Amino acid sequence: MVNPITIGDHIRNVRLERRLLQKATAQLIEVGVSSIEHWEAGIAEPQLRFLPPIIKFLKYVPDCCMDIPQLKSKIFLKRVKLGITQKEMAKRIGIDQSTLKRIERNGKSMTRRTLILVRLMIQI
Repeated sequence: MVNPITIGDHIRNVRLERRLLQKATAQLIEVGVSSIEHWEAGIAEPQLRFLPPIIKFLKYVPDCCMDIPQLKSKIFLKRVKLGITQKEMAKRIGIDQSTLKRIERNGKSMTRRTLILVRLMIQI
């Protein structure tokens, strides 16, 4: 196994540990096989929208992703853990999807009501 540097390295290592083909991994992450091929080869990096299913597949957050602002957001990490979309999370909290998107990006601009709902959801 290669010491993982990129998210593609992490995906490849976990895939090989689990003895999965790229096709099976792509199905689990819900992307095309070419995405897995490109990520593992270092040709491309996954878009932010693919991080939740990638983290769910890996079962951890890779160190190389720690500079991504959303990964410092407790609400984003809770959503990843639950394996649900932003739209579904917003619905569960009772807020608009665009509000949740803004919260996940920078955690600012929440009304008192929204802050209470978010805290209840992530139980802090």
